[in-house]
Amino acid sequence: MLIVANGNPLSRRADSMAQTALRQLTLSLESHVELVTTDYAGHARVVAETWASEHLDGTIIGIGGDGTLNEIGNGILSATVAFGSRVVLAICGGGNANDQYRSWPPSQRIRLEYVPSAEPVLVDVLEVSYSANNHKQPVAQYALSYAAIGALATGASVANGRRRGMLADLALIPQTLMRARPVSIVIGGRLARIDSLSWHIISTMAKVFRVSAKSRRTDGLMEVILVPHRRWPTALRMSWFGLRAMVWPHRQSQGASMTFVWEQGGAAQLDGETVDIPPGSQVTVRCVPAALRVLCCDIDASTKALAAAVPTK
Repeated sequence: MLIVANGNPLSRRADSMAQTALRQLTLSLESHVELVTTDYAGHARVVAETWASEHLDGTIIGIGGDGTLNEIGNGILSATVAFGSRVVLAICGGGNANDQYRSWPPSQRIRLEYVPSAEPVLVDVLEVSYSANNHKQPVAQYALSYAAIGALATGASVANGRRRGMLADLALIPQTLMRARPVSIVIGGRLARIDSLSWHIISTMAKVFRVSAKSRRTDGLMEVILVPHRRWPTALRMSWFGLRAMVWPHRQSQGASMTFVWEQGGAAQLDGETVDIPPGSQVTVRCVPAALRVLCCDIDASTKALAAAVPTK
């Protein structure tokens, strides 16, 4: 079993949660337990891919936010494609938004000590692949919760690398809206000008926004939310979209895949991470059914008593 914890100083909870989990698992399990704290962006993916390639039936406990879980999930999926790995990802919310963790109802979250024996859930993931004119092979990355271009991706770019908290999150809203610009893409041979385009496996986003009404993580479909650009400024359109989504999420269209051409390229959001898509890329987003074996672990509840009972050496 491997514990991967976000080592970013801006993440205040992950390290203490990881140390407590390591103590509990070391006491309760006979098998070997390792702990790795990440040192840089992308470190969690490297660690997860290497470990999953060497331990085909192990478990990786991810302690961090949506970005950390995204990196671990991508590492496991790469090992799955290359070596047939069956490693389980145990999700623990140790970040700020924790959209993936929050999307699991309390009844489906298990205590830490039950992780080795629990039956994992086979969940869908999003695959985002893109190839520009000078790339022969498409580049593929995965998202566990959602992917987006346009205003939502702008918000992720603004948020990454900043200290988080209630006041900081509120301050990010006007910054995001002021920087958001419409995006032009070609879908089905037609030019579309949009404020935002996103694909969802789960229905919630950024802690409070319920952006869809029918997303499921096990139905083999993704929900597509397209906000077309109108004469209103993008800031006003996205403000209205966000407020409406809080109280009245629409039942958006669903599909298994979507392909478009993005001539200008730009930032795409994958869970809590952003990637740069080159200009002129053909982008395909598809739902990969039952691609990842997942558990959701309520680590705060399961380690509270142990943290008080076991002294730190």
